[in-house]
Amino acid sequence: MVPTRVFFGACFLLCLMVIPSFGGIPKYEIVELTTPSEKGCGSIALNDRGEVLFRVHNDRNVTTHYLWTPEKGRVELANLGDGITSVIDLNDQGWMIGYRVISATDPRVDAAVRDWESQQERLKQMSQVRRISERPSSAPSETEQATSKPDIFDSTPNQRRPFPILPNRPMPTPVEPFIWKDDQLQTTEIFGNKFGVRVTNLNNRGDILGSDGQGFLIWTNQGEKIRVRTEDPNHLIRNLRNFNDAGVWVGDDARGNLVSNKEFPDPPPEIQRQEEGIRHITNRSELLVRCATIENRVQYERFFIVTEEEWIEMDYPSSLELVFYDMNDDRVAVGKAYKITLEERLRKAGVGVDWKWIETLSNELESMEDYYKFACIYHEGEFKYLEDRVVNPDGWENLSSAKAINNKGQILGEGIKNGVKTLFLLNPIGD
Repeated sequence: MVPTRVFFGACFLLCLMVIPSFGGIPKYEIVELTTPSEKGCGSIALNDRGEVLFRVHNDRNVTTHYLWTPEKGRVELANLGDGITSVIDLNDQGWMIGYRVISATDPRVDAAVRDWESQQERLKQMSQVRRISERPSSAPSETEQATSKPDIFDSTPNQRRPFPILPNRPMPTPVEPFIWKDDQLQTTEIFGNKFGVRVTNLNNRGDILGSDGQGFLIWTNQGEKIRVRTEDPNHLIRNLRNFNDAGVWVGDDARGNLVSNKEFPDPPPEIQRQEEGIRHITNRSELLVRCATIENRVQYERFFIVTEEEWIEMDYPSSLELVFYDMNDDRVAVGKAYKITLEERLRKAGVGVDWKWIETLSNELESMEDYYKFACIYHEGEFKYLEDRVVNPDGWENLSSAKAINNKGQILGEGIKNGVKTLFLLNPIGD
């Protein structure tokens, strides 16, 4: 007769083996955002109201931008105002920034045309100077003339093939940035009627991050224009990546090192002077950072969560190569995993085999590795494939990448459904 304590102890261990522990990562219900006929698509932004900004490309390479909301579904953004060509970002109030085509009757178009023609003329003159400097000191012989190929760029006789003049490229369509707020399209009043203005990010206060050809700027919702600079004039900003609702901006310099208007701790010694890539800054002023380190002439990518006190390395299976794209205020990060080893695939399938033997085989047979991508989620050391957490996966062959996550835990990503790339939104429903 089996003692009672032994019996219940065995049942408890069996339950631990059969029922996996998912910690704080919930299950999800998947919502399809694009249709099978839309073979080209891309995600842009997800806000805390569950609204999604995305684009779709048709067979004629025409791009259409959409806003998806839980209440109205898809809305084509071209219907919001004349000339909208692209949309860049979306905040929690439903405000958007992007670009629109300037009317042909706008006097700024004539000025832009003159600037473009002047630029083309300067390029032509530079090419002609290059030609003259490369001319031979003496005329070619009759043999050289007979064997030389015709010059399609210049008909000048007795001249070797010169530096070519590129055909005149068409002038880019004049566009200007806009902000959509309070159900109205606002344009030149905010950005000062200037060409060359670029916008990249929009925070929940309505402030806009961008540049004007002379450097990086923040246009505040109160109408101020703040020039973004570092305290050290020799420490120049190469790229300004993002900013949060508190006005903390982050970017990198020419060496890829972190640049910000907030003090962050130095990275660990082994990654100093290596490339750092800022992925995201949360409203708690915590960073998701990608670092490239070199060991034995091999480059490795490592991801860190950077707080005011420390750099926390994200711990995930060493057999995987991961890319994280976004992180919310609860330090939940999403991205994609690829290069899955045979060991990981068998573990995922629950195959009961000798893992030490499989690990040895996996290391030796690198050619058997899969190179498919899988959307993944990470939280406090816990790593999961999102496709394992979806309760209604019918028709979905693969969830390949998770691009964004909001503070409600909703996830925007891309996958394959019925053989076609499709955008999805995952809504958490708990365990």
